[in-house]
Order: sequence, then C-alpha cells, then structure tokens
Amino acid sequence: PVFRNQWSVVHGNAEQPAPGGRYEYIRDTAQALQAMDIGWAWWTWRGGGSGWSHGSSEFVYKHSDGTIELDTKAFDAVRPFI
Repeated sequence: PVFRNQWSVVHGNAEQPAPGGRYEYIRDTAQALQAMDIGWAWWTWRGGGSGWSHGSSEFVYKHSDGTIELDTKAFDAVRPFI
C-alpha cells in the first residue's frame, strides 16, 4: 500500500496571496491520488495571526472570539474524493 502523508496548499494573506489555482490544485491532487488508489491526509497547519494567513492550510478556522469560519471551496475541492 501507498499513503501520501500530509499534503496541503496555503491560504496566503494580503501581503502574500495564495498561489493561483489553489482550489484547482487541491481538486486535481485529490483526484489523481484517488485514481491511483493512494490514501492521503491533509496537513492542518494553523499558521499564525488571525484569519487565513501566515501559511495556514486548515479547512476550519476558529477565531479568537469563538466564531468558526469554513473554507467551503477547499471542502468542495476534495468532497468527490473522500
């Protein structure tokens, strides 16, 4: 068996935006891994600061005030392959 451990694509921030095609890359990678029957895990890096920033890659962000924000585009990109 083959397993792809902890891959991700960062969100970026105002000073350093996420790489172009972030969600397409997530979708394409998940699709390719599924086609090759390779299991995988998402690297959940919270980064630092506030919001989706400083290299964070999580799908769910809990703000300091307790509110939760979902990266629905990231969920949508992997949903067909999990």
